[in-house]
Amino acid sequence: MDFRAALDTRQPITRQPSRTQEALGEVFDPWGVEVLEGIEGVSIELWKPYQSLVKSRMPNATVVADRFHVMKQVNEELDEHRKTEKRAVKKIRNKVEKERVLKGLTGRKYALIKNEEDLNECQREKLAEVKEVSSTLAKMHRLKEAFRDFLKCPRIGQRGY
Repeated sequence: MDFRAALDTRQPITRQPSRTQEALGEVFDPWGVEVLEGIEGVSIELWKPYQSLVKSRMPNATVVADRFHVMKQVNEELDEHRKTEKRAVKKIRNKVEKERVLKGLTGRKYALIKNEEDLNECQREKLAEVKEVSSTLAKMHRLKEAFRDFLKCPRIGQRGY
């Protein structure tokens, strides 16, 4: 996990391998109260123990989720919906339709969650099959890609904006 004193620099301050409040506190302690209270923004994984530690040590900081964990959550939701639709296939009475939908949803996880621009030809075909059998997953995938594009946009105050 990387910690940043300023969101616009994107320069990591440290990487802490342990996932405990104590280990994170050991990173913050040497900075001193004046530095910690002067921090305006922190990008972290939104794990409750991290949030509470940052809020207690950096009372003036706005806490935001880091891009990686936001996209991880979006992809988990997308795959969970794929699994839900796959389970719902059991209710389809028409055998041909049931097989068609099941084929379009089985083994398609990575075609859905991988960045669309990075898909190989086989994965592109699998994604097209998913979109053909599920308009909901097609829409969710479009929204995921649009959100990913949004997260790549430069922000006011960042270099290059």
